[in-house]
Amino acid sequence: MISSDKTIQNEVGDGPAQEQASFPTTGSSEPHGFRCLTIAPGKIPLLLEGMKELDITEDTAKFAKLFEQPVEKLSIRLNELRVDYVLQFFSCLNQTGFITSSNRHDGFYQVLQYHVVNFDEVFLANRSIQRRVDLAKKLRSYPANKELFDRFFKSLIY
Repeated sequence: MISSDKTIQNEVGDGPAQEQASFPTTGSSEPHGFRCLTIAPGKIPLLLEGMKELDITEDTAKFAKLFEQPVEKLSIRLNELRVDYVLQFFSCLNQTGFITSSNRHDGFYQVLQYHVVNFDEVFLANRSIQRRVDLAKKLRSYPANKELFDRFFKSLIY
């Protein structure tokens, strides 16, 4: 389904995460999940399959639960060996407008902060979401990765 050149790597020496999971707390008691905007709910399994093939996460079953309005934290693990690559993927996914937060108080990345193990420490490196995503998008690998991700997202439309 996806022709991916797995040689595209992070340009920053991202190391493995700490063993202890950490989750931020938000002020909202509403469920933290995603809802479909411009992608048909029936395409979610293809999105999840692609996330596995693109080496974003192996936890696709847990990620699927994000579309079921979970109340509990899902402890989703993303690929911590390719932090910039994963952030670039989510930046591109966010830009598609396919999905959004189901919680009117939270944004796209707050869902990830709530459910992904060590998201703030590993993926954001304790920086603001905007700052960290902007840094990942400035890397030389971004144009090639964006092209790969955009091809994949385009395949979900048809």
